[in-house]
Amino acid sequence: MIEGLIAAFQTDPLKTLLGSGGILGLVVIIGRWFWNRPRVNVKLIQETFDIKGNPNVEVTLTVEFENHGRENTSFETEAKIYCLTADREVLQFVLMAETQTRTLSPVTPQQITFKGQVAATYIYSHFRIIKFKLSRGGEASIRVLNASGQLAGRIKFFFLKVLFKVFGVLPHVQG
Repeated sequence: MIEGLIAAFQTDPLKTLLGSGGILGLVVIIGRWFWNRPRVNVKLIQETFDIKGNPNVEVTLTVEFENHGRENTSFETEAKIYCLTADREVLQFVLMAETQTRTLSPVTPQQITFKGQVAATYIYSHFRIIKFKLSRGGEASIRVLNASGQLAGRIKFFFLKVLFKVFGVLPHVQG
């Protein structure tokens, strides 16, 4: 049996190492997919409110996209926002991008501004999830705890949101 493996390796070493598309070939394919997949980071730069329009508020959201993948990708013109009011009611709305260029080149940060009219209760909302749909790679999202702009990771955000929904407590609010 060992002699057969040595003979096969001597005739075609690459085919023997990759396992003729077996497990090692699968590992190579998954590795290539992992390194070539689109990875987009989104950072919240600024969020401003114009409270002139009663009962609605004009929200201006500035974010920075950075594509860490190897190929271009782009984002949709809509940013979907989900949040909870102080009464634990869900608010959903959409902000529109103010740019015509939606292409995200690799390793080039790009600041984009989104605007839209929302209900005035948004100013006092908690647990905001801002989602951006990408042409390649699914979604990118930002999790903001409240109007102070305090960001949170997935686990902390989920834990605090459950505490708020079940008990009505906001341990992340200072003062």
